[in-house]
Parts: sequence; C-alpha cells; structure tokens
Amino acid sequence: MRKSLLLASCLLGLAAVPAANAQCVYTGLASGSAVTATGGAGANVFYQFTQVNNFWAAIAVLPAASNDWDISTWGATATYPSCVQNALANSNASSGADLVMGNFNTTATGTYYVDANHFSGSGNGTVEWQGGAALIGVGAPLVNVVTGATNIVQTFDVLLTTGHNYTFTYTHGGTGATRLLLFRPTGGTEWLRRSSAEFDVNATTTYTATTSGYYALVVINDNGQSASDYVGVGECLTPIALADGVPATTYQSEAWYSFDQEDSYWTAVAVRGPSDWDIQANSVGSGGAYPFCISGNLSASTGSPPAADFIVGDFNYNSVGTNYVRSHLYQDIGSVPGQTQWARGHIVLSPNGPGVSDVTGPNSIIHIYDAFLSSGTAYTFLFSPSGAGSQHLLLFRNPSGTSYWTGRSSAEFSVTGNTSYTAPASGYYGLVVVNDDGNAGAYDLRLGTCSTPLAMTAGTGYYTLDADDYWSFDQEVPYWTAVGVQGSPEDYDITANTTATGSTFPACQSGALALGFYGAGTTDFVVGDFNYNAFGTYYAHSDLFIPTLAAGDIVQWDSGSDLVHVNGATVSDNTGTAFNTSIVKMWDVFLQSGTAYTFRFNPHGAANLHLLLFRNTNGAAPYWNDRSAAQFDMVSGQHSYTAPISAFYGVAVVNDNAGYGFYDFRVDAGSVSVDASAPIETGLTSVAPNPGRGGTRIGFALARAADVALDVVDASGRRVASLGGSFGAGRAELPWDGRDSAGAPLPAGLYFVRMRADGRVVGTRRLTLLD
Repeated sequence: MRKSLLLASCLLGLAAVPAANAQCVYTGLASGSAVTATGGAGANVFYQFTQVNNFWAAIAVLPAASNDWDISTWGATATYPSCVQNALANSNASSGADLVMGNFNTTATGTYYVDANHFSGSGNGTVEWQGGAALIGVGAPLVNVVTGATNIVQTFDVLLTTGHNYTFTYTHGGTGATRLLLFRPTGGTEWLRRSSAEFDVNATTTYTATTSGYYALVVINDNGQSASDYVGVGECLTPIALADGVPATTYQSEAWYSFDQEDSYWTAVAVRGPSDWDIQANSVGSGGAYPFCISGNLSASTGSPPAADFIVGDFNYNSVGTNYVRSHLYQDIGSVPGQTQWARGHIVLSPNGPGVSDVTGPNSIIHIYDAFLSSGTAYTFLFSPSGAGSQHLLLFRNPSGTSYWTGRSSAEFSVTGNTSYTAPASGYYGLVVVNDDGNAGAYDLRLGTCSTPLAMTAGTGYYTLDADDYWSFDQEVPYWTAVGVQGSPEDYDITANTTATGSTFPACQSGALALGFYGAGTTDFVVGDFNYNAFGTYYAHSDLFIPTLAAGDIVQWDSGSDLVHVNGATVSDNTGTAFNTSIVKMWDVFLQSGTAYTFRFNPHGAANLHLLLFRNTNGAAPYWNDRSAAQFDMVSGQHSYTAPISAFYGVAVVNDNAGYGFYDFRVDAGSVSVDASAPIETGLTSVAPNPGRGGTRIGFALARAADVALDVVDASGRRVASLGGSFGAGRAELPWDGRDSAGAPLPAGLYFVRMRADGRVVGTRRLTLLD
C-alpha cells in the first residue's frame, strides 16, 4: 500500500518532530471557518470542535498544490506523543481534499478531535469543519453553494425514502474543482471517510435510496479556486388533480398537476409566485425524466415577472379529457410558494349581452370566457378593473380551426382598460382576465358592437336577452309617440336619438333627444310630440343600467295614432296576450287652456298599470322628454287637472311589470266630485327639466302633512345638496339651482333625488345635469 496504517503514520510523524515541540496543542475550530495547517512533511496538527447540532458534520483538509494532507477524527485526547486516541475515521486520498463525515443524527454530540497529517510535500493545508444545521428539501429550490480558498466544504441534510428514485441536480460555475457527494445513514454511531460516499460526481446524477433517513449531501472544492454551484434534490411525483377555480399551492420548485376538461370551451391554467414561475401543458402524466416528469408537450408559457404565466387551450376543437401541467421555478431558482390554478371556462359572453363581474387576488389568478366574434366586425371590450391587483384582459384566437394550445405571449391583445378589436375570422375566441401580483382586485367585463338598428313595428313588443340593443322607428303621423323598455326586475334605460351612428359602443347612436332612466321596477320610456316634431326615422338605444346583471327585456314603440275625446266614449284596452305583453301605449287628447278635467282610470289584472299625462312645454315647437316629465302619474281612481295651455296632450298607459291586464279610462271636462287636491300616494311626482342645465324643479305629493327633505346625492351615494320644509297634504314643488350645499355649481353628471317624509325614504329619481 502507498500508505501504512494511519496510527503508524502519525507515530512516525511525531518521531520526526524535535523534542522542543513535543507538546499536544488542540486548536479550536469554528463551523464554516477555514484555518491553515502548517508543518513539514510528517507533521501532525491537532484540532478540536464541539458539535451541538443533530445534523451531519464534515471535517475536510485541502492540500496546497503538489502536497498531500490527510485527516482523521478521534474521540479523545491522549498524552504526548500520540495526543489523540479512540480513532473514529480517516481519509487519506492521494489527491484533492480529504473528508470525514460524522452523522450526528445518530451519533452523540459533544467535543471531538481532528488530526491533520502532512503526508508529503512542503506546502500548507486548509482545514475546515462544517457543523451542519442546513437542510435541503426534496423538490425545494436549488441552493447556491459558494466555495473557494477559505470555504472548501458545505454539507446539507436531506431526507430520503427507501425505494424512491431521486435526481441530484448539480450546476457548476467558476474555476473551482467542485464535486457533489452523498453519504448514506446506516444507524448508530457513524463516521465515514470520503471514499464511502454513495456517489462522488461533478454533474447531475440519479440515485435510488436504499435506506430511509437523513442523508448527507456535500459539496467539496478540490483545488480551492472560486466556484458558485447550484445543487438540489428532486423526484417525480404523481400529478395532483386541480379543481376548477381553486388555486393549488406548492412549496417545491417543481409541481405536477392534472385537470379534467369535459366542456367544449376555452380553458386556462396559470401559475404565479414571488419569483419567476413558468408553466407547461402536457398530454401524458408520466414518461419524462426529472424535472419534466410528464410528457407529450402541448405548450408552455415562459414569461418574466411581474407577469404571471399561463396557457390556454381551445376545447371547441381539443379533445376533452385529462391533461397535465408542470409548474416550476425558472431553472428551479427562486422563492416559493407558487400557486397554480385551472379555469375550465364554462361561460360565454355574448356581444351586446350582459357582462360579468368577478374578483381576483390571493386566491384567484385567472378567469377565462368564450366569446363568439364574427369576421370583419369591430368590437369594443369594456374592461373596468378595480382594487390593488394588477389585472389584465387578454384575447386569444385559434388560427388553425383544429386542436390548439398556446401561451400568454400569443394573445391578440393585453390591456388594462377598454380596447377595440376587429375579428379576422369568425369563431369562439378566449377572453382571459389574469391577476399578476396577487393583490386583491375586482373587475367588470363585457363586449359589444354597434349593430344595425332593428326596425320596429308600432305596437309590437320585442323580447331580447341583450344588455344593449339598437332600434329604429318611422313616425309618419301627427300624434304623440312613445318608446319604452321593461326589464323587470332589472333596470333598463332607453334613449331616443336622431342618428344611427356617430358614437362608440355602447352608445353607438348620436343626437340624443331624450333619455328615460326612471329606475328598477318601472318601464322607462320617452315621449315625442309629433304634432310639432318632424316626421321621419328616429333611433333608440335600450340598455341595462347595471350591465353585469341578468339580461332580458321588452322594447316597444307606439306611434300614438289614437284620439281620446273629452266627454266621449270610455277607452278600453288590454296589455295584449299573456305571451305578447304591451308595455306602453299612447293617445292624444285636446285640452283647452284653463279648463278643469277629470281623468278616471280603472286597471285590472296582474299588470302594474299607470296612466300619465304629458304636455309640450316648448309650445308650438319640437318636444321630447322622459317619464319624469309627466304632469301626473296615477295608478287608479280619478285625478283632476287644469290645462295651462290649449294643445294636444299625450296620454300614456304604461305597464310596469310586463304582466297581463286590462283597463279603461276616460277624460271629462269639469271638476271631480271628490277632493281632487288630495294625492293618491306620497312620493315624488316630477323632476323637470331632466336632463337640465343649472338646476331643476322637483315636484312631490303628500297624502298627509309631513316634514319633507329632498336630498340630491351623487353616483357614489354622497349627499351633495338638500332642501325641504314642512308641508300640508297635497302637491308641491321646490326649485333647485344645481348647486351643492356650499353654493358651488355641481359638475355635469348623474345624480339622484331622494325624498324623505318624516324621515322615511318614500321615493328616488335620477337626474342628469348637463354642461
């Protein structure tokens, strides 16, 4: 043998030391701090260390070039000249660093002794003790190990299980001659030399554990030059099944999932974490070597932070069934945890249909929707994110018309607000909302296009499931006309316009004449006096006030080609059939200035019917207005009215719940036999002009004396102005100048007038201030 037994070698070396140096000195070692061993060939340098951690420990010596230093560990001291006794282990390789490992998971902690023996050469040795206390988790991110002249060894405990196959990743950088070693626990007191390693490699390797327990993973530098290495341990695990919309959290750098897509929609799978996480989709849940582990690659998304990575698949063409996902840290370097979420995409957003509202944040990464777009059509996507979350809207198109997968970078657009897009082909597109940073957020989303207005026939009700619809009507007779919309229980509004184009979605039309937005639970409608308005084609836009609610409405135009004769025959009518309900009907009635008239109204059935009277306040000039401009609004009985001018007035009967009913009414000249000044019910009767500039007049009625407060509140619910006082039973009107409580003019926009009688809210109406 090149060398004799270690003990004999030590004795020979000690014999060569002059008598003047014949004493035992044990230099204390600090974990992780290298020291220099000096002495000529044959010299022995003694050290001691105190192990307190229940981990593997490493004691190494690195010789200077052209030298050979060996190392051994001992359990106790002895008298000179041996100085140590109770040999534990030794390492005496002829090149590179020598290394002894102690397994203090099972070996008793305490103080131990080291003998560094200068076997040959004239240079120094570098000695280092590493006391452990470092763990590497299976599947955890790679650990950066830096070694060099003053740091020659690093050791980690790693828990392995019998029969499991592991991949030990090793990525080398620098000029240092580093190697990766693994030591296996055998139980009991355990000291091992370097040559006892399960493997000693300088590249990634695999290993099947033969024992369950804590192994030692060691990086050692054999030449003392600088090195920066990444090391880690991983194994392929069975993919975890994802549930739709429920993020799965992993604390490993590699994770594998499955999802079972059984619906013919677009689907999405996303990953998000504090570092750079990537994602890939596969068709097979096995067959790949670690870290891939799954096979049959479909697509990947490998973007950089702060964007979350995700993949979409078009299951309008893909085969339904189980697919697989690998979520992983880029190069397995970075921070955990990572979140992975599958969205199966079972919602279709229809152009001009209702939108959606949802939340994103710590527990929601991604949502996906289908939308059918037609080739050559320009669409507007209305995306309104809120909150602290970094939310993006993206659109995906399948260009092949066959099975299709792709990553985030293939989106047709990626925006944080509204955008326009012209579809190059007809088909189902995928709409994605993704939260990139995990902060809490919410959003509203819908899309639409300015479609060609649908021509209406007078007296016909049109049923739709859209949130926005566009209409035209051709008024060619000199009567009052009305266009109404009923969306019970949701709140639909309606606008009459002069032009079919000229504005972007959702308004689309332009030249607004009147806007009806009376509130939920009523039929909104606008009226026009074609005794003075010009004949011709006009346009209407019906829209859901809160466009993310369930849609469904009836729209109707009535040309008003009917006359009511004062003191004439009673008018009898109904709301149509149970399957074709009428929501608004108009008559003209000629009233004389200064004459008192009695209106009698008798409704029956399930319909919530109202009779309203309108007059042209512009005199002999064109006139449009909405429901709130009515002279009165009655639900039954009789009402007295004195005409302020001689003209054709408009009588409207409106159905507020789209129910089936019938009614009769008549108009007589002369006072009614009962107290006509007593209102039928307490509440707001009018807000006019509306829309208006610089203020309006607010009318109300009281069934009995009360303290009245009229509050003007903005769209956020904040009260900006208030007026009122004490009033007796009857009707009254208060002017408001359009200024806030401090006297400053309020900006143009949407407001609400709220009436309180003796502190109880009895009615609310919308009010639009114009510039």
